[in-house]
Amino acid sequence: MGVGIAPDMLNRVFDLFVQPKATLDRSEGGLSVGLTLVKAIIELHGGTITASSDGPGMGSEFTFRLPLASPLGTKATLSKATPPESEPVPNGPLRIAIIEDNADSQTILQTLEVDPR
Repeated sequence: MGVGIAPDMLNRVFDLFVQPKATLDRSEGGLSVGLTLVKAIIELHGGTITASSDGPGMGSEFTFRLPLASPLGTKATLSKATPPESEPVPNGPLRIAIIEDNADSQTILQTLEVDPR
């Protein structure tokens, strides 16, 4: 189970350089730019990201949504609105970039399956 996020930090988790109170297990933590960068990239692609957690020691869940790409040769219009459930699901594999500096986390993320809904 992950460290989780305290309720007072949940609305600030995507802010640049914001970290919860330092603890011994986080003594070698980073600069806290990763989630800010992820949010910016997702929003540049017309998507959204949210974070949820039941609190410290309860793990965290990050959910992001991206619009489906338009077929080649047509002009795509990006929207922050969630696409209707009736939109077609791509037939081919999805390509996802994993940006993670922890080798164990990289391995776990590479084994996850993506739900293209």
